[in-house]
Amino acid sequence: MKTSMKVSSILGSGLLGLLLATPAGVATAETAQASFGAHARVLVANQPGLSATLPLPVPGHLLQDDARGRHYVFEGALDNARAFYRQRMDVLGYELVAETGAGATAVDMHFRRGNDELTLVTLRAAIGSAPTRVDLRAMRR
Repeated sequence: MKTSMKVSSILGSGLLGLLLATPAGVATAETAQASFGAHARVLVANQPGLSATLPLPVPGHLLQDDARGRHYVFEGALDNARAFYRQRMDVLGYELVAETGAGATAVDMHFRRGNDELTLVTLRAAIGSAPTRVDLRAMRR
């Protein structure tokens, strides 16, 4: 039992010493000079007047339309909604600049028109089924 107490005392002292030595090492490491740059582009919130001009696939129904976005339920499948937005947004002069999460349940599409207008289309659905939730956010700088 005494050997066990001595070992745990030695381990405790060693860990305490290690903890006390760590800040000194960190302080030394922080004296090195480094330069980091960060760039962030902040977009304005959804503009309901602008998002109200965007097309909605039919049949479906509107859930919400306010500063947080235009939220719609499309009665069709996600792939049909994706094809609808690719075609209709192109006709309206929007360019598809990014599409992520191109899976069976979620797609985020980013469209741009000119240098100052951005539209985000988010599509969500259960695998291979309808309906599809459509979330639209449109903003202009």
